[in-house]
Amino acid sequence: MRKKLICFIIVFTHLAVFAQSDLVSTNNSKHAKLSGLPMDAVHFTNGFWAERFKVCRDSMIPHLWNVYTSDISHSFENFKVAAGIDTGSFEGPSFHDGDFYKTLEAVAAMYA
Repeated sequence: MRKKLICFIIVFTHLAVFAQSDLVSTNNSKHAKLSGLPMDAVHFTNGFWAERFKVCRDSMIPHLWNVYTSDISHSFENFKVAAGIDTGSFEGPSFHDGDFYKTLEAVAAMYA
């Protein structure tokens, strides 16, 4: 549990540092007509998208996080093995790590 918490803190600390800027900077391009916004520049306060974000924040993402970090799924363990924190070998279907990464990305985006 402690290793899981340390890994979680490291990931979110890293993401919090980079969450303040655009995903892609077009500032130096003479051809770019548009530029991105920082992730915290837009907030959905009511309506359809606010409801969708609320479902993601309160239900979907916590459920997915519990599934991927529990004993049911080996995807979190695969990341620990890849990082050298744990020993073992890859387990599960080939797409499992990609699914866990997208869940981690969703957690980070919702946190940001």
